[in-house]
Amino acid sequence: MQLKDIKVKLDEVYLDPFNPRFTQQENATQEQILQKILDTKAAKELLNSLKIHIKWINKIVVIKKDDFTELQNNIEGIENAKYLVVEGNNRLACLKSGKISDINDDYEFPVILAEKENLESINEFEAQLRLTQGIANVMVVKEWSILSKARHLHNMYMDAKQRDENKDKTPHEIYKQISAELGVGTSEVRQSIIRYEFYSKINSISDKIPKEHWGYLEAIDRTVEIRKKFGMDNDTNILNLDNNGDESDYRREILQEIPIVIDKAHSEGINTKQFRDIMGNAIKDLDKADEILTFFHKITENETDYRFKNELVKNKELNEEEKWKNNFNDTYKKLELFPVTADWAKNYKEDIQKIIKLLEKNIKIFEIDD
Repeated sequence: MQLKDIKVKLDEVYLDPFNPRFTQQENATQEQILQKILDTKAAKELLNSLKIHIKWINKIVVIKKDDFTELQNNIEGIENAKYLVVEGNNRLACLKSGKISDINDDYEFPVILAEKENLESINEFEAQLRLTQGIANVMVVKEWSILSKARHLHNMYMDAKQRDENKDKTPHEIYKQISAELGVGTSEVRQSIIRYEFYSKINSISDKIPKEHWGYLEAIDRTVEIRKKFGMDNDTNILNLDNNGDESDYRREILQEIPIVIDKAHSEGINTKQFRDIMGNAIKDLDKADEILTFFHKITENETDYRFKNELVKNKELNEEEKWKNNFNDTYKKLELFPVTADWAKNYKEDIQKIIKLLEKNIKIFEIDD
């Protein structure tokens, strides 16, 4: 990707309808996107600043509309666009607000044009664009929400998986690569990508999960064992809902039930941590997809009297020591089954070393007390 300094007119540049911030409003019009941006605190503060003085130190980054493959769908409302914003939607929205004096459709201003190089494929070009957005919006606390950042990290992960040089890399290696590129912790990258994989698949086959319920997905993305029960391929960390016979049908139904289960928990006042603990305790001994589906039906069907509050009480019956005893027993059993000889097992060497260091630290404290 190469960058050029050019000047454009305001009516030639359009807001990006594919920006990760607008995931809750697909196919939004330019006016809808404009109002959504201008309603944010960040845009209001920027607008007040631009009313006083406009500085072009941080220029808006644009691409030619025809260089973006997603636009081949001819999204309504951007037919007349020459350029599309890659980075700087807030600044463009402020310019288009009609609230800055002497700024109209013919207003000319400097931008940075991102162009595809001759030997660069369209997929490589778009991956570089996402990296540009990611550096500006994921690695810093800016205007993107947690959900928007997760969507962008997921897109970067899928970009990376398609590149030939990454075909033999594990998910963990790609997470580390993205982490290094953006300066974001590997754990945050991994969690965001895995959770968004569930979120996007669920939304594609069921009722959409409201963005305020994003945190509840921790219940199904927290461990390898749980993810596998819901159909995630642990070699790719992609949900595999096909080619598994009855298991595929059951898992698809399970994912379709998740928004209803979450909504019921939320309506009972169950927070995300409580939901995570209740789900983890309930499905830890359910190994087959049809068993999990039966459990979910118990929650969602009107004729049953399942209450999350009751499960919360059951979980609290154990005292702190008893809970930790169960935790250690469960952990020991799981670690006993860890397939050390598997090809991918070495990818978790760092995780195992962290566990060992933590345990050694605890043992030292015991020795001091003795």
